[in-house]
Amino acid sequence: MSLTNASPLDAAKAAKSASHVLATLSTSARNDALTAIHAALTASRDEILAANARDLELARQAAADGKLSSSLVARLDLGKKGKYDDMLKGILDVRDLPDPVGKVTLRTKLDEGLELERVTCPIGVLLIIFEARPEVIANIAALAIKSGNAAILKGGKESTESFIAISRAISSALEKTSVPNDAIQLVTTRDVIPELLALDRHIDLVIPRGSSDL
Repeated sequence: MSLTNASPLDAAKAAKSASHVLATLSTSARNDALTAIHAALTASRDEILAANARDLELARQAAADGKLSSSLVARLDLGKKGKYDDMLKGILDVRDLPDPVGKVTLRTKLDEGLELERVTCPIGVLLIIFEARPEVIANIAALAIKSGNAAILKGGKESTESFIAISRAISSALEKTSVPNDAIQLVTTRDVIPELLALDRHIDLVIPRGSSDL
């Protein structure tokens, strides 16, 4: 997983190339990547929680100034009892799901010796815009890899430090696997979103989740 400083076009092109590789990987290769991500996030717990604490400090200051709600601040806290472990467990839960790729969902006999099949396959490149809950980046990365899709991720700015720390751990994990690092990319600035939305030759599906402004 790369923290991209590339232009939106270059990031989308890199994700598209990575999606072609990811789509050809076996079930075991994708599952091995999720096992590696789980191990990296386990090993990086202290570093990630320290980054999350910095996000929390800024968020509490913003809440004191009336700029953030207390409920949002609470959702940012990755150090809350059980929350980090739930994030880790979620990665293994996704890993242990049946492979969603290559499933025959419809079969029709057209003629003798001629059958038409509908088979599940990866979508390609996803652009996913989501709220500031820090654990979501690990959840989405796991789901994307399991389903054979590349993803460009943009989370809420209130969790930027947490997102960067988590993305670094995921990147270190993917370097040891068959999944290309560019298969999962993190962007941290909102101003690139309009440019990414225009790149429909490279980005196949946009999934927005957030405020009414979004």
